[in-house]
Amino acid sequence: MGFTYPETNTEILSHVNFSLSSDDRIVLVGANGSGKSTFLKLIMKRLKPTSGDIEYDPRYTIGYYTQHFFDSLPNDKTPVQYLMENFKWLTNEEETRKELSRYNLDAKSHKLLIEKCSGGQKSRIALAYIGLLEPEFLLLDEPTNHLDMESIDALIDMINNFKGGVLVVTHDGYLIDNIHSRLYYCHDKTVDEFKTGFNGYKRYLLQKLNSFEEVVELKKNKSGKNKGRKNRNKTTNTTEPKSTTKVDTRTEEEKQEEINKSLDDFFGKKKKKKKRKKKV
Repeated sequence: MGFTYPETNTEILSHVNFSLSSDDRIVLVGANGSGKSTFLKLIMKRLKPTSGDIEYDPRYTIGYYTQHFFDSLPNDKTPVQYLMENFKWLTNEEETRKELSRYNLDAKSHKLLIEKCSGGQKSRIALAYIGLLEPEFLLLDEPTNHLDMESIDALIDMINNFKGGVLVVTHDGYLIDNIHSRLYYCHDKTVDEFKTGFNGYKRYLLQKLNSFEEVVELKKNKSGKNKGRKNRNKTTNTTEPKSTTKVDTRTEEEKQEEINKSLDDFFGKKKKKKKRKKKV
């Protein structure tokens, strides 16, 4: 399967072979602009592939969450009204509020107009809606955006307890570490499984980062030499120009620690704070 945006004639995906079955848990990672969100839109048939086909049983329900899902929420309704109107089996307010509380939507927001809800609150409403659909498959595009740690934990429980196939696009290291999944990555216009998992993927990024730093250092050195040549041509002073290259005095362990911290920051990896027990 492949896809090219007709407006710009830009090829985004090419020769992609991928399948998602009802017992799969898959996380999709990759650089911004590599085609991850486009890939989900193709699966959902929001976009049509320019080559190949996408097939799935139309009897299956897919719960599709995007970063912009809450833009379609009705601003003139409360979360309780919204869910009760879409799920007729929710026959009373108390039952509906329990469903919203499962996704850590605070009680005060249950009867607040959606237009007055924050981005995080709207995300929780959207996830509650998708959970109530009882789909056979979940497709989640950056679901942790706007969510606090408690809501991310609720999302993790939802994914781990879900009886169906799951495909998640995310760069959130905490989420990836806590859901039992296989890792795929979007690169070079295709999608492949990363056999060594998330830790292997971080090592792969480390290698790329180290290579990038070497290239930058070479460019700095070359720039310094060229600048020196120009100065020599303009003046009779034979003194060698001072090097602008800084000497890296860090040990290998310090470099590794700094790079690991950068990777954790990139993936949004957070450590859960333990609750202190109150002294009696």
